[in-house]
Amino acid sequence: HVDVTGLEPATEYFYRFMVGGEVSQTGRTKTAPAPGQAVDALRFGIASGSNYEDGYFIAYRDMASQRFDVIFHLGDYIYEWGSPDANVRAPEDIAPYTQTEAFTLVDYRNRYAQYHSDPDLRAVRESAPLVATWDDHEVADNYTGVHTIDNTPVEEFLLRRAAAYQAYYEHMPLRPWSL
Repeated sequence: HVDVTGLEPATEYFYRFMVGGEVSQTGRTKTAPAPGQAVDALRFGIASGSNYEDGYFIAYRDMASQRFDVIFHLGDYIYEWGSPDANVRAPEDIAPYTQTEAFTLVDYRNRYAQYHSDPDLRAVRESAPLVATWDDHEVADNYTGVHTIDNTPVEEFLLRRAAAYQAYYEHMPLRPWSL
């Protein structure tokens, strides 16, 4: 989580992260125009509802090639469900630790790791700034506040929700103060 300052408005930048001996792929971002600055056009991409087992992310591949100024992800970036018996992806692409529903921090971290193993999802994240918000499946299907569709006890659900929110913060491009 990096909050970069001092960049020029309406400017394209490329970046990488280096930790120890590891170097990330090169990402692309574009800063917003200055207040009052005339803009000929802004190109937005919109995505939501990306269930890993239900298909390949070829739409992300297409989005990455379009070089949007910003991509908005409107939630359901992951699905907490376990893998269905019949899924579109090849069995070797479904990690054994993601075949059951996510409940713990490790479960949610593994789910993000599996999603981020997809080359098209990685490509879209590298292609433009991603502005993301969550929806229910980042935690649990159709939850609201502290209530679940299966009436999980509140104390138990609060632990699950905290784990899901923590994993979301760790894996999504959020500012350091977003937690």
